[in-house]
Amino acid sequence: MLWLDGKQLGEHRMFDPAEATEDSSYSEPWMLPQWRTQKILFELLLPAGRSAPWRPAAPQPSSSP
Repeated sequence: MLWLDGKQLGEHRMFDPAEATEDSSYSEPWMLPQWRTQKILFELLLPAGRSAPWRPAAPQPSSSP
């Protein structure tokens, strides 16, 4: 989507659609935000008795001087 000053102006395609083939049933790539990918992976790992290390994306500021 295209935005300007908080208002939606329209939509823009990132990829040209392609015809589905025998090898690929989707005509466009699937894009997920990082948080959704992590949520899916954690939901699949936990029932299997596994875990994954979690690290914040950026170092947190220290509260001490």
